Amino acid sequence: MNEATDTQPRSAELYAQAQRVLPGGVNSPVRAMRSIGRDPIFIASGSGPVIRDVDGNEYVDWVCSWGPLILGHAHPAVVAAVNEATARGTTYGAPTEGEVRLAEQVAARIPSVEMVRMTSSGTEATMSAIRLARAVTGRDKILKKVGEEATETVMAGKDGDPKKIVYEVADLWFHSMIALAQFGLSPADVIRELERREGLSGLEEFALRKSQQRDGEPKK
Repeated sequence: MNEATDTQPRSAELYAQAQRVLPGGVNSPVRAMRSIGRDPIFIASGSGPVIRDVDGNEYVDWVCSWGPLILGHAHPAVVAAVNEATARGTTYGAPTEGEVRLAEQVAARIPSVEMVRMTSSGTEATMSAIRLARAVTGRDKILKKVGEEATETVMAGKDGDPKKIVYEVADLWFHSMIALAQFGLSPADVIRELERREGLSGLEEFALRKSQQRDGEPKK
């Protein structure tokens, strides 16, 4: 057990069990907590803004299920609504009145939304977006970004491991070359852009670009 899990013995036990039946012991790589140098914490319950692990430790939940839990965990009104819905049936694999009402609410509250396609995962949402883009543009090719090289490069820099930095920069450079080739560009185009930015920080360049966009001026 590493030092980070000394106060979570039950989490450590569950992690050992999980590694026997789940790849890496988790169902999503980010849950492995490797980037912060510790083993995963197993959660037992949540109430309002607080979650509790299986060892009884409490934490403020800043994740909130990546957005949906704007009312916190186990809000009485939400629990009542879920209980009422599940009492009528669990899931049907067919259209329901509820999804029509939800789509109407989304469209009514967000002026730019005309229609809604609800999916069970980001993968399905992306597939629908690609099909729509192909239909609208008449184009078949798509440019797919693999991984989060920029983020990984920054994290490697924080770790201070030279080999890891070279590895991540190589990934970033490789996929950048693919993107350039897709549009008939080359490293020379990037070098010219860097020369244009000489003397500017990244923040200054970003602010300048935003200002030009607001003013409707062409980028010089």
